[in-house]
Amino acid sequence: MTAGPSRGRRYVMLLLLLCGFSIILFRLVTLQVLQAAELTAKADRQHQKTVSFEGARGMVSDRHGKVLAMNVEVPSVFGVPTSLESPSTVARNLSPVLHIRSDELERKLRQDKSFVWLARKVEPEQGRRLEQLSLDGIGVVMEGRRFYPKGPLLAHVLGFSGMDGQGLEGLERRYDSHLHGEKRVTVLQRDALGRTVFPKGLAEQAPTPGHALTLTVDEVIQYIAEKELEEAVTHSRATIRSECRCRIDARSVAQSCLDRYVRARVDHESNGCGCGARRKSDDA
Repeated sequence: MTAGPSRGRRYVMLLLLLCGFSIILFRLVTLQVLQAAELTAKADRQHQKTVSFEGARGMVSDRHGKVLAMNVEVPSVFGVPTSLESPSTVARNLSPVLHIRSDELERKLRQDKSFVWLARKVEPEQGRRLEQLSLDGIGVVMEGRRFYPKGPLLAHVLGFSGMDGQGLEGLERRYDSHLHGEKRVTVLQRDALGRTVFPKGLAEQAPTPGHALTLTVDEVIQYIAEKELEEAVTHSRATIRSECRCRIDARSVAQSCLDRYVRARVDHESNGCGCGARRKSDDA
């Protein structure tokens, strides 16, 4: 008399187990097959970080090898907002060093991000002062900034490059593909706490720098031409729209000096010259 109810319970238990296994199997198929690509991409975003490295921009020199444009390593400041306990306090400490308003820094540090730029390519002294502060969640990396040792000399020919190292004007733009360094992408791993784990041998994987560019311009002749032309403009007090001086080497037919000097109209009624030269820097 007890066999009937007992057998019925066994059937019910067996049915429940089959339903449970079916649900688990369906869930496994959904995760492993139907949503595999989506979940894999999500896991990669959480545990991997893609960082791009660019080689130094090539050097520009005159016909005698004197440097006219080169790269120098300068510090750039970044923050990790997710690791900061008091963004307002950090912003107040950074403001006098970076010469940026504290409310602007605080706005960046309150973003829900794991990385934000605070100031790029600052002066070396600012980087040293920042390292002395030793603020948690604030770091410094070195980046290349374009530097012109001769100042405004040949500025209209050399041009300038942008913040990210791309040529924007002059020879910097014309030969950008030649001067631009190799760009290499590296995938870094993150641990369970979100900290970046740098792989061994990363220093040996540095990207290749850009090629050097040698001009036919002679720095000394160029300097003399610009100086003489500037003095002529200052003393003549005349209207000069554009003046160009060239020296051509008869043997190599090489252009050794190019001086394009543009001045605005001089006001004859004023005592001084109301005009000036302008040098566009790479931080523009």
